[in-house]
Amino acid sequence: MTRPVSLGLLLAAAVPWAVVLAVAGCWLITMVDVATTARGRTLSAAAGIACLSAGSLVFSACVLDRLFPRASRVVVWGTEVPLCLALFASLVVVIGSAVGVFSEGASS
Repeated sequence: MTRPVSLGLLLAAAVPWAVVLAVAGCWLITMVDVATTARGRTLSAAAGIACLSAGSLVFSACVLDRLFPRASRVVVWGTEVPLCLALFASLVVVIGSAVGVFSEGASS
């Protein structure tokens, strides 16, 4: 398979994937007001941040790195490392909040 074809296939898969993650993240963040408990609001906000970070990371790693292969490593690392840190930190909060929400539901 030639490079333009494989690049086109990668872009055709990665762009919608990143858009869906970003839209889901925005939706989860806006649903914070709908959650009834503090843990539910934390869970919704953290899940939204995780989705936004994941969408940005997918776009950066799968699309931008392929379209601009000679980009400065400082710029690439300066964007991708904070996105990874935000993703992992928000996933830790999501897991902690989810455990708290489910344990509250089991005890009542």
